[in-house]
Amino acid sequence: MYGAIVGVTWLFRHQSLLGQGGRDPAMLTIVFLFYFSFVVYEGLMLGARGQTLGKMAMKVRVVRPDGSPLTRRQAWGRAAARTLFIAAWLSPLLMGGSSYQIPLFVLGNLDALVGLLTPRHTALHDLAARTRVFSAE
Repeated sequence: MYGAIVGVTWLFRHQSLLGQGGRDPAMLTIVFLFYFSFVVYEGLMLGARGQTLGKMAMKVRVVRPDGSPLTRRQAWGRAAARTLFIAAWLSPLLMGGSSYQIPLFVLGNLDALVGLLTPRHTALHDLAARTRVFSAE
C-alpha cells in the first residue's frame, strides 16, 4: 500500500514529465483518493482484527496499552493520524518549492523520531490513539 501511495504522490508531483504540465485537479483527486483509501483500509482492518495484512505477515498486532483489543474509534483515529504523518512526510513530493515543505517534512519525521525515543518505541500516531504494537504470537 505504501508503494502505491508514494508512486501516486510522485506521479502528481512530476506530471510535467508526462507532458501534462501544471497540477491537474483530476490528479489531485486521485492522490486524495489513495490517501482516503489507506485510511479506510487500515481503519477497517484494525477495527476488525487489530492487524492489517502486513501486520499479519510480520506477526504483530495493534492493541490498547493493557493488551486488550482496540475500539473502533481507536482504530480509525490511529489510521487517520498515521496517514496524516505519511502525507506530511511525503509533502516535499507534493509541494515542490512551497514554504510549508520543510515544517511538514519535519512533522512527518517526528512520528518516527518519537518512536525511537520513547521507552516502548511508541510512535506519535500510537500515542495519539492510545495504542501499542505487540507481537501477535
